[in-house]
Amino acid sequence: MTAMQWADAEGEVLTVFRALANAERLAVLDVLRACGSRGMNISQVGEAAELNRFTASRHLKALCSAGLVTSVRHNQSVVHRLDPAGFERVEDWLYETAPSAEAQRFG
Repeated sequence: MTAMQWADAEGEVLTVFRALANAERLAVLDVLRACGSRGMNISQVGEAAELNRFTASRHLKALCSAGLVTSVRHNQSVVHRLDPAGFERVEDWLYETAPSAEAQRFG
């Protein structure tokens, strides 16, 4: 399979890994993980991750596009939370892709 075919077939996975391949985005994910299910608005995310609002917004947009974060309007602000389903899709893909230890042993 060529790289282009792989990208077409696994575009979602590539989007996730591109989103994860950035230290500031990982900091945003860590901040959201630490706050739990209550979520955070853009100002809180930026402050906790030591990013300005513009940078935090850009990273949240990429993480939402990758399916790792959800954003829901609540009154006058938007609350951002981790999306467990996005991480489960990545986990499922990794388990499907990686050969099992047993298969390697008896392959």
